[in-house]
Amino acid sequence: AAGGLGAGCKVFLNAEIRTGFDIVAEAAQLGPALDSAALLITGEGQIDSQTTSGKVIGRLSALAATLNPPPHIAVIAGTIHTPPPALPHTSVFSLCNRPLTLDEAMDPVTAKACITEAAKNITTLFMAERGR
Repeated sequence: AAGGLGAGCKVFLNAEIRTGFDIVAEAAQLGPALDSAALLITGEGQIDSQTTSGKVIGRLSALAATLNPPPHIAVIAGTIHTPPPALPHTSVFSLCNRPLTLDEAMDPVTAKACITEAAKNITTLFMAERGR
């Protein structure tokens, strides 16, 4: 995403080009945190054809696939294009539990309630699958 500015910095300033995902994953020590995780709940504004090529969800799925056992990734998405791309160990859930306009969905109170309910439903399903 840095485009010409990034290329110029690399050539003239000997800068290192890194993805935002790599920087955040390193700072948050994501790899070691996922080593013992069974479930990772994350979010994405839109699941589409670009999800597997550079978006956080695609990168998390690839990272999870390197772990043994891999954690399951549950994605809460604002928009899901049909069909969502297949990602290993990954399930996609809608943010909204009912039809909402974009303005309604982006209202902080509504968004918080929708995210909370989706996370609760995902956790309940995950625990039921594990027999708890």
